Amino acid sequence: MCAGQEILDIKYAQGNIARFAKMQRDSMKDVEVETQPGVILGHKHIPIKNVGCYVPGGKFPMIASAH
Repeated sequence: MCAGQEILDIKYAQGNIARFAKMQRDSMKDVEVETQPGVILGHKHIPIKNVGCYVPGGKFPMIASAH
């Protein structure tokens, strides 16, 4: 169980992380350039529906793995 200050600290960290993630997402722009006639290079961000993640706990689980 977390104490009151720990909950406040977690919420504070979550807010910082969310703001930074939004800034990162907003900066992700598709790029396309024609380097020579007929040669087009670039990248495109395509969202996916599902993703998996493994977070090991071990003897000393991180507080973030509790979410």
